[in-house]
Amino acid sequence: MSDTAKDQEMSINQYVTEGNIEQATALVSELELPSYLEAYNLAYIKYKSGSLVEARYLLEKAQASGMFSQEVTEALTMVKDDLGISYAEQDQTTLDNLMLMGKSLPNEFFPSLTLLCLIIWGVLTLKKKFVLSVFPAVLALVLGIFYYANLDTKVAINVDEIPVYRGPSRIFEEIQVLPQGAKFIISKEVNDWKYISYPSIYRGWVYKNKALML
Repeated sequence: MSDTAKDQEMSINQYVTEGNIEQATALVSELELPSYLEAYNLAYIKYKSGSLVEARYLLEKAQASGMFSQEVTEALTMVKDDLGISYAEQDQTTLDNLMLMGKSLPNEFFPSLTLLCLIIWGVLTLKKKFVLSVFPAVLALVLGIFYYANLDTKVAINVDEIPVYRGPSRIFEEIQVLPQGAKFIISKEVNDWKYISYPSIYRGWVYKNKALML
């Protein structure tokens, strides 16, 4: 790290320590960092200022931009602990976690991996290694189906605690409460109602949900 970069990092920390959140945020914007690093630094500022939901949102954005590092993982764990949702997320099913992880990956991940599988399949087929070619072909098919089946779904971070209903109206039973800071997938919308498909524990409808969309 250069001396200039160190000075800038110290300045950000000093602003945060002094409670000068606006100055710290402005300095991060001035640095013209890659999107994932900007999101990570802004998440630190939001966390220190007590904006835990925004901190989680920015850390998730950093991951979605390709920043899969131990620092981000540890920061996310700390934020979720402070939000009080770590225990609930540990009870999510494997399918829940796979769906949330898949939708949180960079947009180009699935098309790129599908193309790679098809290239491998083509090479193995040309070499007449038909048995070996089955695996990349099946994997490409699965990846393609997942990608296109979820094109219209959205991933969001919940801002305020809100009830989940069995149907898109308050006449339906309230079946669950979506906690503040929860990460979820929206698969359809009806007027001001959104349907949560994953995690399955929160599956149902929420009304005028305040959410930060990833």
